[in-house]
Amino acid sequence: MTFVNADIAVRKGSITSGAEWYDEGTSTTEDTITTSEILLSGHELSKCINVSWKLKKMATEEFIPWLQTQIATVMSDAISTAFAVGKGVPTSSDSFKGQPLGIITAINAESSTPQVVSVAKTATIGYSDITSMMAKVKSGYAKTGKFYAKNSMIWSVLANIMDTVGRPIFVPDPTNEFAGRIFGKPVVEEDAIP
Repeated sequence: MTFVNADIAVRKGSITSGAEWYDEGTSTTEDTITTSEILLSGHELSKCINVSWKLKKMATEEFIPWLQTQIATVMSDAISTAFAVGKGVPTSSDSFKGQPLGIITAINAESSTPQVVSVAKTATIGYSDITSMMAKVKSGYAKTGKFYAKNSMIWSVLANIMDTVGRPIFVPDPTNEFAGRIFGKPVVEEDAIP
């Protein structure tokens, strides 16, 4: 939560090349930094359930907390879906309401998608597809990275991928903290992932 009631612009930059070593007498070559801006737009998510005065009076003490749980579940599902595949801010020709821009939506909208590994719908995801995915994760994020997939994808596809020697690369998690692990990375069940 930013507690800012407006859109927020965040500067993003990248330096064109790495640092180089120089002798003390040699002047340093000048480099450039490419900057861009990430615009964070605020959108309100709400849900309203009408409860009559009679129902409040008649309802047991468990009813209101149960109703709150139902609303919280629906809202958390909406947040998860928006995080993954949210449509973002509508243009003048769009008819949907403004919502967060999902990670998958944003990546697929890029003109160049170097972070995407595509597998034909008719093909089977193989060991080399998973290693190609892992190769695209920047080393700074590799330690905390996770695989997110629907339950059906986890158990009908990922759990059946074998390495080049015929061993499964998916290891079920006996602690039930995650569905399992691939290459030591947690595999997390998330229904919002298409």
